[in-house]
Amino acid sequence: MTAIVIVDGRRVAFSSTHLTEGSDGRQSRLLQALAVARALHSMATPTILAGDLNSDSTDVPGRILRGHLLDAQEEAGTGLGDTFPQANPSSRFDYIFYDDHFAVVPGSTRVQTSDSSDHRSVFTKLTLLPKHRC
Repeated sequence: MTAIVIVDGRRVAFSSTHLTEGSDGRQSRLLQALAVARALHSMATPTILAGDLNSDSTDVPGRILRGHLLDAQEEAGTGLGDTFPQANPSSRFDYIFYDDHFAVVPGSTRVQTSDSSDHRSVFTKLTLLPKHRC
């Protein structure tokens, strides 16, 4: 799902995703990540993607999305970034990605407990960079 919002007079795309879960979903997650990457790559606006990839950061879906986007945890994360399971996380399934229209605030990306999910939530601060002039 994608919502286009106006930030400082500019259109910004905020997208969310939730890839297929379980070991039987490996192929589906790969195809879903490819489809998400294609859709976001064609956006003509600054783009943020957040969601549950149901796979660790070294797995193919994350690597596909990092081909077009920056990973907030890798760029400005505190801690390991593990989000699942909520009670004692040992896997990183939840992500915030963004394109080069943004800068992440150093040290701002962190995992927080959640009372409403079996995953922990991820928080980051992004700054929309000034529009490039040609």
